[in-house]
Amino acid sequence: MDDELSMAGACGLYCGDCKSFGVECEGCGVQGGAPFWGECGVYRCCIEECGLEFCGECDEFPCELYLQTIEHPSFPPLEALEESISRRLVIGTEAWLEEQSSDSTELS
Repeated sequence: MDDELSMAGACGLYCGDCKSFGVECEGCGVQGGAPFWGECGVYRCCIEECGLEFCGECDEFPCELYLQTIEHPSFPPLEALEESISRRLVIGTEAWLEEQSSDSTELS
């Protein structure tokens, strides 16, 4: 996977915003669905089983697996993830990554 694309999580997260990124995690794309907190069923379902780029492409989004996974304290609220996924669907992953990256830089 392209290094830049690996920053785009299947769940809708931008890995560059995570406090653990670069410390104890390189992102689920790089780590094959095993971020710092453990195996990610969302990654397995979306990427490996369904062959999708991210959950927003799935007709069943948000499914029960997704909702259970994002209950982890490292995830933002569902509304924020849905907004991020919607934006990614509209503009595409590469443009979304550019936006996310510039937003993170501005916050630093």
